[in-house]
Amino acid sequence: MKKMMILMIAMVLLGVGYSAIAQTKTGKELSALTRDAIKQIPNRDLVTGEIIPAEKLITSDSVVEVSDMTAFCNQMGILIEDRKKFGQAFTLSNNFPIFINVDPTTGSEFVEYQKRYPQIPQMALVVAAMLYHEQTHARGERDEGPAYARELALLKLFESNGKFAGAQWASQYLVLVGQQLATAQQASDQLRVRMVR
Repeated sequence: MKKMMILMIAMVLLGVGYSAIAQTKTGKELSALTRDAIKQIPNRDLVTGEIIPAEKLITSDSVVEVSDMTAFCNQMGILIEDRKKFGQAFTLSNNFPIFINVDPTTGSEFVEYQKRYPQIPQMALVVAAMLYHEQTHARGERDEGPAYARELALLKLFESNGKFAGAQWASQYLVLVGQQLATAQQASDQLRVRMVR
């Protein structure tokens, strides 16, 4: 399993060329924030209760931080209009690895999280929920609804366990993710209605 994941990451990274490889980190080279976030991710699906198979768990070898999105996208042949779809984290073709946009020139929220961490240790929980969201896609789910549902479920678990104690901003963040979930579900419902017609 681990060898297969490393091979898959190597194939992706080798496919992007040397200049892009120099701008990526994985494994032990990941930032402390990302490594700490990975430790917070459960091995079960909090929405369905299903145990996540070992080959679909998030490890430091299944996450890649990209510090130069332009070089990465150029080497991957990603069109400029498609680049706008990338947020702070993403998957390609709904598979591992999970890429985190750490490029400060792109406006990625992850960069701001890194600045606040470790003074605000709850940033690792936010990143854990973001990775948990992307894990949904890496497991083959294209729809944003289930991904936001899992992200919100993990954030609520952290909240109920007191991990957001003292973080006044946390309740607003949960509301925001809840709104993103509602928007994703509404878009999915509209698509289903169009397909039925």
